[in-house]
Amino acid sequence: MQKEVQIIALDIGRRNCKVYSIYKGKEYKVLFSSVISDGRHIQFDKYDDPIFINVDNANYFVGNLAEKEGYTVTRNSSDSKISLTVKILIHAAILKVAKAPNVRLMLGVPSNQYRKSVLLKVIECYKDKYYTVRDNITNEFKTVYIEDVDIYREADAICIDVLNGEANGKDILFVSVGFKTTECSYYDKYGNYVDRYSTTIFYGHKDMLAYVQNKLRADGTVVDVIDIDSNVGDYDILKSEAYELASETLVQKLEEIVPNLDNVDVVLSGGTIKHLTLDKRFNVANDPMMNVSKGLFKVGEMLYE
Repeated sequence: MQKEVQIIALDIGRRNCKVYSIYKGKEYKVLFSSVISDGRHIQFDKYDDPIFINVDNANYFVGNLAEKEGYTVTRNSSDSKISLTVKILIHAAILKVAKAPNVRLMLGVPSNQYRKSVLLKVIECYKDKYYTVRDNITNEFKTVYIEDVDIYREADAICIDVLNGEANGKDILFVSVGFKTTECSYYDKYGNYVDRYSTTIFYGHKDMLAYVQNKLRADGTVVDVIDIDSNVGDYDILKSEAYELASETLVQKLEEIVPNLDNVDVVLSGGTIKHLTLDKRFNVANDPMMNVSKGLFKVGEMLYE
């Protein structure tokens, strides 16, 4: 009898955790904030799909619940894929989408983290381990065995999702705008990866929000960029100014990497792009929030077929 194995793809960013899987013909898509905190029993009625879990006898709020109700809030602010925060986020993802007893994980990483040393640490941390998580709201227990894990460049995952490995007939630049960095992967018209035009740009949504933060500080108001990001209404005018400037800044940074940008198709992904105003050279990928995780899933299918 063939064992049941499920591929789960995770794009764990600094702002959001995007999880994607297909199992027995059913698609699973989950998105929640990359935030954890101490957890406790409260009234959950006012929250849509709250995440309150127990891992190794410790209680955690995850996502929006952690942001709103946590006493000690920890955000996924480091590059590490083996930090406690990432491990708790993975437990939450398993609770939400794992349907098989055996799991293979695909994790997205920035270009500057796509190396063997990072992979070996990830394998040591997760492979051949049992993960047990309890939903403290429903009292559901879930245990899975992680039989394998791999990493893949985030911007390349967009390429896999958009093109399905087929040549485009034109040079194409895949750009994923994240919270702290912007990931770029360049392919020529024959579908070959071009390393010299592929890179990590240390510019992202955090820098855009910093514009608002600095404006507020000049008027004597101190606000964290995360609070600016999550607040609706109070800072909208300043945010609009920031995104207008950021649209131009992003183009300039891409032109520094790709001198012939006018002759290249550019495909944008990531939640930040919904705020930007860019010219007709730039195309927004379908399902931009989930492109990376969907591409990671397809890579997993190729690796494990």
